[in-house]
Amino acid sequence: VTIGGGRGLERSKVTQICASSSACALLGSTPQSRITPSSVNFASCVSNAQSVKALEATMAMHLLQQYTTAYSVNCRGLAHDVASAILQSGDVSKLPLWLKELCMFGSSTLDGNSGLFGHQPIPKENSIIADPAGLMRLFIKHHQYGEACDVVVSILSKQLSCSKDATSSRLPEKGSIDYVPYDLIDMLWNMIESILTTTAQSNSSGEDVKSQVKSLIKKRTCMENALEKHFESLRISEEGLKSARTLSWA
Repeated sequence: VTIGGGRGLERSKVTQICASSSACALLGSTPQSRITPSSVNFASCVSNAQSVKALEATMAMHLLQQYTTAYSVNCRGLAHDVASAILQSGDVSKLPLWLKELCMFGSSTLDGNSGLFGHQPIPKENSIIADPAGLMRLFIKHHQYGEACDVVVSILSKQLSCSKDATSSRLPEKGSIDYVPYDLIDMLWNMIESILTTTAQSNSSGEDVKSQVKSLIKKRTCMENALEKHFESLRISEEGLKSARTLSWA
């Protein structure tokens, strides 16, 4: 940097300040390149634009969450429609966690009165009706089979966390029926098996494909374990129902 008089000194000082504050990362990555005010300003503008865009995206997602949660009370299936629109846009590979939970569990926590994948016969006031089976079909439609497995695991695992007394005291003849879409789960299982077979027969699979297959196998194994625990819970519940019927008839 040339220093030649007062104005030259002032300009050199500005250049030093800009280089040390705004372009330190650029200076470290290209030690032999010369940092000029124009390059510093350009890098700063790009960084600011990216920050503004990220902030706008975050604010938009917060607004989407607020409106979806608020209007889902009176507009049944809105959360599912929002999830479908997001996946169809292709801009987001995964649904936000709040939207998945809204589709799976609705606005209330899963308790002994839940029907698992089924709907409540009489929804509570100001409640959002969940549709986990619909979310499963949506994931399958968009070839996100691992996410569909996660839905099964989440629903069955949360039900198992409830107390056994509450589960065994629910009588089917009084409307307490648990619905599990076994045919849909079988279809998901077979589709994953077909993918694994096709991938195993292909010799041109890259590391990225192998990593995805490994993750898919892990998710399907988790779904299998959740189903095994679910069937064991059904056996225990059958024994508890005998006592519950005796008490209800007494």
